[in-house]
Amino acid sequence: MRLAPADWHSCATAVHADGKREILGLEVTSAEDGARWLAFFRGLATRRLTGAVLITSDAQAGLVVAIAATLPGASWQRCRTHYLLRSNRHANVRSSDE
Repeated sequence: MRLAPADWHSCATAVHADGKREILGLEVTSAEDGARWLAFFRGLATRRLTGAVLITSDAQAGLVVAIAATLPGASWQRCRTHYLLRSNRHANVRSSDE
């Protein structure tokens, strides 16, 4: 599959108590909004995803709301990598000459 520059991809993975990793869902879409996130997580719930304890993701619009609506009882944590990348965009970076 060839992705267009404006396409977004989402991948839900699980890490089980024994350390086993599993891909739960994969989606390519042209929008990254709350309605799309809600549909993505509803799709996981329809396939009987249960027992989610912790969801780690970036903080895109509607994502946290969609998690709460479809995976009750699961906690949410912002991904540190995404947080640092976004923080560095706003940091006052000095020139290496100084």
